[in-house]
Amino acid sequence: MMNGYTKRMWSTIEDFNLFYNTPLGKVVQNTVQKNINHRWHRTQGETIIGLGHADPFLKPFIDKNTVISFTFHHQGTSPFTNPQNGKNLSAQANDYALPLMSYDAHKIFLIHGLENSLHIQGLLTES
Repeated sequence: MMNGYTKRMWSTIEDFNLFYNTPLGKVVQNTVQKNINHRWHRTQGETIIGLGHADPFLKPFIDKNTVISFTFHHQGTSPFTNPQNGKNLSAQANDYALPLMSYDAHKIFLIHGLENSLHIQGLLTES
């Protein structure tokens, strides 16, 4: 404890990118992706929002949907672009005040968000 606050080390986007490039990370990503694809088999024309480190899992949905990926300020960000037109699909946001209105998204995918949120209750209220 320092001055009443617990010092915490947050995972960054770079940490996640390193993990998902390992053999174990690839197995985890494939397993999670299969589950998402199974549950989200009809998404054409929807708005899909990713929170935390969702970029790798949103790639299959880019072609036929509106996809936006938000990372939290303290996590950092990395480029996430549409391969067809090069447009950026990512932005940083506060985990307790997302720049969205109610019902802006058809689906929200939260991964590596809760364990990296400074405001878990606010994040869940936003989601």
